[in-house]
Amino acid sequence: MSKLYFTSSFLPSGIQGKFMDLEEVFEYFKSDDIILIFDTNVVIEYRNYYFNPSSFTLNKDRVEFLKSLRSLVKKIHTYNLEVNASFGVEESSREPESFEINLAKAKQTRETVLDMFYTSYSAFDRHFSEPQYFGKEIRLNSDYLTSKIDCLNVPSIFQHLLIISYLMLLKIVDLYFEYTSKSKTNIEAFKEFIDFMTNDVDITGGMHFNYAVHLFGGAPKFQTLWKKKGKTKEKKLHDIFNASIDLITPTIADKTQSIYDEIGERKLSPVFVTGDIVLADLLSLQKVLINFNDDHEIVTKSYMPQITYCEFMSEKLNWTADEYEIIKSYNFKVSKERLEGFEKIENKGVTAFHLIPKVKALEDKVMLNL
Repeated sequence: MSKLYFTSSFLPSGIQGKFMDLEEVFEYFKSDDIILIFDTNVVIEYRNYYFNPSSFTLNKDRVEFLKSLRSLVKKIHTYNLEVNASFGVEESSREPESFEINLAKAKQTRETVLDMFYTSYSAFDRHFSEPQYFGKEIRLNSDYLTSKIDCLNVPSIFQHLLIISYLMLLKIVDLYFEYTSKSKTNIEAFKEFIDFMTNDVDITGGMHFNYAVHLFGGAPKFQTLWKKKGKTKEKKLHDIFNASIDLITPTIADKTQSIYDEIGERKLSPVFVTGDIVLADLLSLQKVLINFNDDHEIVTKSYMPQITYCEFMSEKLNWTADEYEIIKSYNFKVSKERLEGFEKIENKGVTAFHLIPKVKALEDKVMLNL
């Protein structure tokens, strides 16, 4: 990572917003009307600066990234911006092996991030040469297992979303292996994923749909969301698991609006802050048309209670005009069928535990090819 990106799915239609300067965001939102939602990588980097500021001198990218962090601190102070880093604090404090929250790590991370933003801009700069610590940095273990099933049983505010997201990403990765080995064409892989998402999972997830369009459409950088530098199969599976969290983070960020509505505060538009260019690109292509409050009936019938509109980076993809028509017509057919059947769903609430056997079967299959 060498830059911070600012995106929001609440930008006006037609604006593909992936900004590298917060000032550009203010062309569409008043500074008083936004809340910055920190991705986990942003929380981790502020923590890194707190405990190891010299790490930002290792290479050009690190120097540039520190400039982005520094600029953000200044603008948060200048415009008195609202910030929410709670999701990033929680995710970065979970043990890789068990997914349980390390409470001591979470407490320390929360304190360090708060310290970064409650101090003055000059104090932030001074910390580089005269660091002041709360204590020794608490580190998580680095053990990885051959399955993430136990992690899916750990309670969290996004537990069911995570089961869904992990299952769908495993399917995408499995199909990607088949596509790159030439056993399936890109259009066959894409259609199979849509069928799996709508029939096996019973959902239409905008982020996963758009991710599949770009991955199977030949945008190589989209692999990097889950294809990291892990050397063991266990670490590679952990990277896929982390990427499945990335794919639901913007949805959780978008729900900030309804949370503020419930506590009687002014309506704030969430602006997602991340150092991950792929995640920023995906979110910049997605617009929320309707974001349902938790008391709406639709919330009891859907895993992701939003209606979204997705755009494509067409100029960077290899889909032909005919294939685009197949994608659009096939997705329209599936969406129409789901809409027609939606009112028939019984109002019994939605959980995802019944999908865990499907997760396990796909996980075992993907592990063979990692």
